[in-house]
Amino acid sequence: VEILANDDNNSIRPPERNRKERLRLNFPPHGSSDQSPNLRLACQVQVYGDVQVTKKAGFWGQYKDLAESNDAKLYFGDLEYVLDDKSPRCENNNNKAVRN
Repeated sequence: VEILANDDNNSIRPPERNRKERLRLNFPPHGSSDQSPNLRLACQVQVYGDVQVTKKAGFWGQYKDLAESNDAKLYFGDLEYVLDDKSPRCENNNNKAVRN
């Protein structure tokens, strides 16, 4: 995904690609000379603020066109976050702790 911070870039951690990202994004279908510097591996970043996320078409987002818009689905409900020990916890309107 392509991630753009809407602030001073403190919203995305780590702010620069890590070693895993640099290696993976250097292999096909990525690695072209016109690749966006904002392209990140979603599994390697944490978002802590207001950002804009863009998914390009193609399984890996390798095409220039934007992917179709879809609503996010939580197939496993609250279990989606069982192994997520890094996302900040927050309270929803029902005073039930959930992850952002």
